[in-house]
Amino acid sequence: MKETLRRAAGIVAWKPGSDGPLFLLLKNAHHGTWGFAKGHLEPGESELEGAAREFEEETGLEAPPLVDGFRIETEHRHRREDRQILKVVAYFLAASSSSGEVKISAEHDAVLWADEAMARQTLQFDSLRRVITAAVQALGGSLPDE
Repeated sequence: MKETLRRAAGIVAWKPGSDGPLFLLLKNAHHGTWGFAKGHLEPGESELEGAAREFEEETGLEAPPLVDGFRIETEHRHRREDRQILKVVAYFLAASSSSGEVKISAEHDAVLWADEAMARQTLQFDSLRRVITAAVQALGGSLPDE
């Protein structure tokens, strides 16, 4: 069976909460699963460009500045018709400075700012829980000094 590679990119947005960072989660309207703002890369688009574009399209917010050096990939295989699809998603961590309201796209039907424990409970896929683990570690296990 032929395998097709699909590349995607996304942003794991966080903001300060009273007991640590809060992470922005979006609920997929079609599948009912929770995840981060992400999407397929367009031809010629870099991962960073695609992540920023998808974040803006899916949240209605300007893409926040990225945390230097943070990049983590997830892989997911699924079958579509007579093809095996390997989807590789590069995630970047970004501190959300926007005080604006998230305006989700038609792709999503709910939004949640979740602390680490709630994010782990809400995310259905182990690969996305690993992204949260890496994000918390990158933030030093707590909010960085500002």
